[in-house]
Amino acid sequence: MPSVHLERLKPQINAITSHYENSDLFTNSLIALLESYSGEIDFSPTKISPFSIVPRMNVPIVVLSQLEISLKISVKLFPEQTKMIVRNLWNYGFFESKKLAIFLLSNLPSIESNSIFKEIEMWVKDDIEYPILSEIFANINNVNILSQDPQWMRLIGTWLSSKTERLNKIGIKALINHIQTNPIKDLPAIFHSIEPLLSNPHISINTELLQLIKSLIILSQAETAAFLIHLSVMNKTKENYSFIRKCLPLFDTYFVSEIKKKLANF
Repeated sequence: MPSVHLERLKPQINAITSHYENSDLFTNSLIALLESYSGEIDFSPTKISPFSIVPRMNVPIVVLSQLEISLKISVKLFPEQTKMIVRNLWNYGFFESKKLAIFLLSNLPSIESNSIFKEIEMWVKDDIEYPILSEIFANINNVNILSQDPQWMRLIGTWLSSKTERLNKIGIKALINHIQTNPIKDLPAIFHSIEPLLSNPHISINTELLQLIKSLIILSQAETAAFLIHLSVMNKTKENYSFIRKCLPLFDTYFVSEIKKKLANF
């Protein structure tokens, strides 16, 4: 991996930033810069992570950080060019290019929120991997206007209500991330959004659902217990009761007893 000297890197970034209004020229210049700082790319099976097969250029983090710092102003000044650059970088296909695409997209002016969430929705429809999802979640959380935008919760709701288990899992992960990083003012709305999934929980998403219940318990053990009791009354199925029993070790003794009372007659 090439060594990084900031006194050399910053002028290089300034040089390519001067082309920002020409999206294709800027993208090609940026990719050339990334390649100049990349380490050897190893596609051998022994180097493939169990969590991701997205190839990495192994660009030093300091290079990516300096790019993000330097490009933030251009993103605001040239939103239309930024949208084209985002698509170019995303299609280039490396982790680093996708990471920069996510950063640029999430820093567009707030008036572009429709475009931001439509782009994310399109990305997630493809077979997106968790390291990339983590970058999306982190960037949304870093921009308070986006994390609090009702469009974000509606998009999560779309994934939760999907007939595709892969999208259900993404929706659950996004909701867990949202709960853990943002103040939640309307917990009943969260319960309402996940009730269809929990009414007949499929075993393939049980792990993710248990993680979600654990996050909800941290917010309010009493309200989460009441929600599970409500589920047990409204959906008297073997799958539902089995899942609720799996949740019991997450609760204090008092709430375990209260929930078990409702399950006793099943």
